[in-house]
Amino acid sequence: MGLLSATNTVKHDVSFHLITTPVRTPSSMLSSTFNVALPLELILSIIEHAAYAEGTPDITLLRNCSLVSRAWSLSAQKLLFTSVSLSSQRDYDSFMAAVTPCTYKARTLLDSVVRLKVVIDHNQPHPLNQLSFAKAVSRCHRLYDLSLTLYGLCPSFDDTTLSLLHSGPLISSLTFTNWAPTTSTLLYQLLAIYPTLTTLSLTGLSPPEVPDPCTNPDYFPGTLHELRLNFQHYPSNTIDFLQWILPSPQTLRILDFVREPPTSILTSLFQTLDLGTSLYSLSIPSLSTSEHVSIVQRCTSLRELRVEDTGLAGKVWRGLPKTSLRHLALGVDVNTPLQGLVDLLRGNERHGKGIESLTICLMSGGERHALWSVLKMVCAFVGVELKVFRNVTMFRESLRGDPVFVPSSSQSDQLQFPREKSLRNIYAMRSSYSSS
Repeated sequence: MGLLSATNTVKHDVSFHLITTPVRTPSSMLSSTFNVALPLELILSIIEHAAYAEGTPDITLLRNCSLVSRAWSLSAQKLLFTSVSLSSQRDYDSFMAAVTPCTYKARTLLDSVVRLKVVIDHNQPHPLNQLSFAKAVSRCHRLYDLSLTLYGLCPSFDDTTLSLLHSGPLISSLTFTNWAPTTSTLLYQLLAIYPTLTTLSLTGLSPPEVPDPCTNPDYFPGTLHELRLNFQHYPSNTIDFLQWILPSPQTLRILDFVREPPTSILTSLFQTLDLGTSLYSLSIPSLSTSEHVSIVQRCTSLRELRVEDTGLAGKVWRGLPKTSLRHLALGVDVNTPLQGLVDLLRGNERHGKGIESLTICLMSGGERHALWSVLKMVCAFVGVELKVFRNVTMFRESLRGDPVFVPSSSQSDQLQFPREKSLRNIYAMRSSYSSS
């Protein structure tokens, strides 16, 4: 016990002698380091693809890039000016200040504008007037897509405004939103100016009355490939208006109903205009009745079907064209009948062709559907691309591609579905000016 408790201290004399040895550095590391700059063309290409990574331009990114350096500035501003929005007289003044001087930069920015979104609201302070609207349109000689939204009562275009619009570009796509009860004259004035339209989107309270044949042609002189309707009400004159706007219904390829019209109007439309054999894409809010199923069965060349409502009729799957349908978009909740869809996808393996992509919006516990896991496995097994959204707004936005008809093969009447928003489509809009 005494031995364990004793503490013996042992002292040692220790000294260190440190010698520094020079580190041998390879000769390759001793060479001077240079900052290698990427070619400007490569940098601008990266900016373009980064700005359009999600299909729509990233405005914040482009604004930041335009402030980096003088070399980047003009190219970033060209992308910013691809789509211009004017909702007040102040916006118009700023736009004209940027493009009015006869300089290389001003001409370049004007050449970049392919989309123009205009809002005329006389209830707001300093609203954009019709003459300024026409001046802006007439300056954008490469304009492809025009969007005009009206609030409140707006008078018809006067002769000066019409003259300016006539002197401007021949656009291919028009979006006309009218929340005033009686301003249909403006729509018919625009349609008379732009017989080159291939895409028309109409939003408002109800379809306009058929124009007076004494002051307007008997029918729209253009040829529409895409028609999008978003009306709160569909009165009895809807068929008359659609017959006027579609004198050659066999050329229509895409029909989009944002709000569902009455079944009688929908049935009469397909019977009167005989759209079944020519329609490639149909978007309808619901397919819950036998009348809806009958309409889909008429579309023997359908390549895309978009349905947002989850209450599908179970027999709709048997009426779908199994060889032509390429894209299907629908809402799914816990009660949506999916067995027919699973069987349809399994048929891809037997037929060698069929649905290539499926876009789903999960609603009200749709991920708890008894066949949801089975549907995902079947898509993976047969090679069907599956996109899933849980937000209705994002679901809708993903399905609204650019109003550009890009062939998916050597046959010009083929369209790629689902349609996309991309930088390639912007280039196609710009090139349409030179080709026209």
